[in-house]
Amino acid sequence: MRHSLSAVRESTRQGRCSVCGPVRVLPRGDGTFRCSVAHKQTMEKAHAANPDKYRESSRTRTERYRDQNREACLARTRQWNNVNAERKAELYAAWYADNRNRVYDNNAKRRALEMEAFVEFVDRQIVYERDEGICGICGKHVDHDKFEVDHIVALTKGGLHCYENVQVSHSRCNRRKYNNAKITLP
Repeated sequence: MRHSLSAVRESTRQGRCSVCGPVRVLPRGDGTFRCSVAHKQTMEKAHAANPDKYRESSRTRTERYRDQNREACLARTRQWNNVNAERKAELYAAWYADNRNRVYDNNAKRRALEMEAFVEFVDRQIVYERDEGICGICGKHVDHDKFEVDHIVALTKGGLHCYENVQVSHSRCNRRKYNNAKITLP
């Protein structure tokens, strides 16, 4: 509930701040008075002393609000997305650039689950370091930013999504190999 400016002026009084001295103060419920600067400092100290308490309570309030107002939140999100389509695309492009490996990992995991294959979390960077940046198909060096993780035995052929069944590859080599098992390209 918002208060009018006159109500706010009436609720503030000139007096002595209990923390920093004589300034315009805000009345506190416990009978003490703190100016806005002192109140901010007090809250910063409380947050620093109990970060989990304040973080969790804020998260809980947000989740509770979203649960209680699901349709309104979705409508606001849809409206913002429609009005800010270009901004959304920019934000997604920036996020994608920062999280490319995460996207690749999630896509590989999703495909493996769809094939009902064994799924182990496979970190692309670990695979790259293990294979020393050498393409497992053609044997040439692969740029760190442009490599793909290839399944030696394809998921469609019953291969597993685990470290033993993956190797670094060029995008082109991986496309040419497709789902053929253990092929070596010239």
